[in-house]
Amino acid sequence: MHHRLGFPFSADGGDSDPLQEPSTPVALSGIYEVRHQDGRVTLAVFLRGQQFPECPCCAAAVRYRLEHSAPYIFDDEDFAM
Repeated sequence: MHHRLGFPFSADGGDSDPLQEPSTPVALSGIYEVRHQDGRVTLAVFLRGQQFPECPCCAAAVRYRLEHSAPYIFDDEDFAM
């Protein structure tokens, strides 16, 4: 098991990252897998501090999983204003 910014993930791309529910605060900025109730999977970008939204189609049944962390550039001290 490897760790990506504090979240465990498996080297084979398994699902060991915790699934997040709507209204949960986003802990890490990055690209998230969006798992819809009907089985569709899409990708979306969320920034730390936002809340995961409900889906217009599947409401609170949607789940989110961090696919790739991508820190927001203005959170980096070299680029902060």
